[in-house]
Amino acid sequence: MIKKRSSITLMLLLAVLIIINSFFIAALTMNGNIAKPMVKETPSIQQSVVDQEMEDDDYQDEEITPQELEKIDGLITEETAKKIALAHIGEGRVTGVESEKEDGRILYGIDIETNNDEVEVEVEASTGEIGEVEWNEEDDDED
Repeated sequence: MIKKRSSITLMLLLAVLIIINSFFIAALTMNGNIAKPMVKETPSIQQSVVDQEMEDDDYQDEEITPQELEKIDGLITEETAKKIALAHIGEGRVTGVESEKEDGRILYGIDIETNNDEVEVEVEASTGEIGEVEWNEEDDDED
């Protein structure tokens, strides 16, 4: 009988200690006091350049020279941007290309002339994703 009580008491004590330990761990986790692994993140060159440009330019838009583009790793080429824009529009002829920083992003502005209209397609230089598409619909109204 005494052995049973001792076993039950030990089991209850162990259960209480486990519960207290769980609360302690939860409290530390919520306060952020648990030691996190020391991992030093090294930003990519492109992200460093974009971050610095965002600080320097305060989100101002400006053109980027081809020489500046060459210094930034991870960007698609101008030729690739043209192909992406043409594929998005479906048909046409590229009439102009400019590269610019806009809101901290590097974009290609691809001007395309279609059979009956002109369009500018923005292509994100780091991902190849299509941004804004601006159609310059010509007015067919004659006075």
